Amino acid sequence: MITINFKGRKNLYDYGELCECCFECSVCSLHCVIQNREGYGGRKTFVYDLFSSEAPQIHEALWACSGCHKCAEVCPQEVDPLKVIVSLQEQSFEEGDAPSYVYDLVSLVLETGMAFPVTKKTIKDRDKLGLPPPEAKGIDEVKRIADLTGLEKN
Repeated sequence: MITINFKGRKNLYDYGELCECCFECSVCSLHCVIQNREGYGGRKTFVYDLFSSEAPQIHEALWACSGCHKCAEVCPQEVDPLKVIVSLQEQSFEEGDAPSYVYDLVSLVLETGMAFPVTKKTIKDRDKLGLPPPEAKGIDEVKRIADLTGLEKN
């Protein structure tokens, strides 16, 4: 059984004790796209590696999770690793421990309303398909949400 030991453990939503219900059966790893990363396989899974880490909020693989929910869907113990992972990501972001690309992505979304840069190639490809260039829409709403949630401050 995995016990998660780190300072934010009891602050993971209403989730602290349920995290300890993982019996390391590896069912989640059968469906996890991160499981194909180098260093994982067999009984060494992404979820176990992350949750048994001394400081999971700064673990190198924390931001590799695709957020697909497959782990939660197949867990026979009804543990939701994604809920814990998202909490850890939030903690990592708020404490300034997230990778620089995460902060760059947030800045791009706040500036343009889009999660990807519009390049000349993007415009050219869209033109070939008869589509107009992408327009930045909803920037005011994105900034309002960022302000209300504290995202812009972080």
